[in-house]
Amino acid sequence: MAILTRELVDNVVKLTAYAKYETAEMEKNFIVTVVKRELTDREKAEAIAQSFEFTVDLQNITENFTLPVCDDEKAIVEWFSNNEVITIEDNVAIVNRQLNNESGKLIVSVSYGDNFENAESEYEYTVLARSMTDSERIHADAALIS
Repeated sequence: MAILTRELVDNVVKLTAYAKYETAEMEKNFIVTVVKRELTDREKAEAIAQSFEFTVDLQNITENFTLPVCDDEKAIVEWFSNNEVITIEDNVAIVNRQLNNESGKLIVSVSYGDNFENAESEYEYTVLARSMTDSERIHADAALIS
């Protein structure tokens, strides 16, 4: 009996069969190609969730940006942010800069296939502080004087 484990790449293996009958013995080698297995829907969802590349430096965000999309029609991609400094609208990250740098995570949820196998991945970001407006500067200066 031979047990083959299919991996994600084709493998060429040598199988050796041994036969013995009374005093006769025989050995026969077979070269076999084990064809790679396909990714499961869950593995596909995980791979997609971890593969996104951004057009901006996530550690130096200063303006709105388009979120990456997936062109695999079996994938449903949804983006979320865990900090209100970034809100998501129609695959666009809307940036609301504050007076201090703000950090957070973009969370992508990918559902894949007929059974909607799901996987999530997180991408850390920093939205850089904005400059004070004239009005804010006057109020800040007034607070220092009093």
